Amino acid sequence: MGNVAVKLCGRVKAEGQGDPVKDSGLSKWSNGEKTSEQTHSSFKEASNNVTSSGRMSRSSNRASNSDRIRSASQGLRNLGNTCYMNSTLQCLANIPWPRETDFNDDFLSEFLSLMKEMKKKDSDVPINPEKFKKQISVLGFRFSTSDQNDAHEFLVCLLGRLKKSLIAAKKGNVVEEEFLGKQENVIEFDDCAHNITNTQSFFTVSLPLVTNSCSRNSNPSCAVNLTDCLKHYTKKEKVEGKAFCLQCQEMRSATIETKFKSLPETLILHLKRYELQMMTKLNNQVTFPVENLNIKENDVTVSYDLFGVCNHFGSLRFGHYTADIKSETGNWYSYSDSSVSRLYDFPSSSSPSSSAAYIFFYKRRRPSVMFNEERSVHRRNPTQ
Repeated sequence: MGNVAVKLCGRVKAEGQGDPVKDSGLSKWSNGEKTSEQTHSSFKEASNNVTSSGRMSRSSNRASNSDRIRSASQGLRNLGNTCYMNSTLQCLANIPWPRETDFNDDFLSEFLSLMKEMKKKDSDVPINPEKFKKQISVLGFRFSTSDQNDAHEFLVCLLGRLKKSLIAAKKGNVVEEEFLGKQENVIEFDDCAHNITNTQSFFTVSLPLVTNSCSRNSNPSCAVNLTDCLKHYTKKEKVEGKAFCLQCQEMRSATIETKFKSLPETLILHLKRYELQMMTKLNNQVTFPVENLNIKENDVTVSYDLFGVCNHFGSLRFGHYTADIKSETGNWYSYSDSSVSRLYDFPSSSSPSSSAAYIFFYKRRRPSVMFNEERSVHRRNPTQ
């Protein structure tokens, strides 16, 4: 069910669901403990040997040396626990950002400069995002340190700041054009037939991870389906206790239901993988459609195709982020900071299964071209 949400400085708190920082997943780092570079490196090494299906990759499924993108090409250097930033930026690089990069806003200028470099760079040397990293302190003090952070929290703060900066620069607003959607939370009272409708805007949709006794283990046959998580988010449910009807001025039994009023061009779905009461991460296998994710918009079905996945390998307290990105030619590539490699087994199934997938990036099906032409696979893989 989509609960009524209160926006708090780039975070969304669902009423009755506790602290927004905890709900966002950020609190897995909020105890102030730093993960050592040695521990972080061990997770990074392990994640490089795992496919997006969440299982150890066989050598036949990974790219051979002759097929690999040169390890540093189009990758981003890790500046010290910045994999959360790097993986998020890789997922955003195919968005048609403004070409101009000279603004009075240093944050906006450095972001657009980095996006431009990621689209055009053709080199064995990894891209150094240091200039942009110095600017992200405007998103919050936690991002100015070398501590690990939550990729979803960073993404929400990043999009919010970019929206504000683009409005101030009077350069249109690609953030709203690409990512902004609207949903309605409808409360219907049983006895009087009155209802209350609350309309909210969103950049990302945070889905509860539907679980059962079977899905809690690592067996892919027990995997939860992403579409089931969406159905759970939008299904009609009884309100616990009673709700106050403003028209009747009485407490009455009621139901609440979330409906999508308008869906964006780029739909971002975030899985709530962190169970704070149990102090654990939910590593459940989740299957997700690569093509034709169907969602109701005003009772009309619209379809989305996957083009990016942000993965998290590790636990509640530490781990490593990677990104799986679809190229213009339909090939998939794995980005682990400066390391880039071809994913051969990813498209082998129309519904891959993953225990690491954390944030999904879907593109709405339109007659127009799906990707920005500037970022062709030839620039990302000059040897292909």
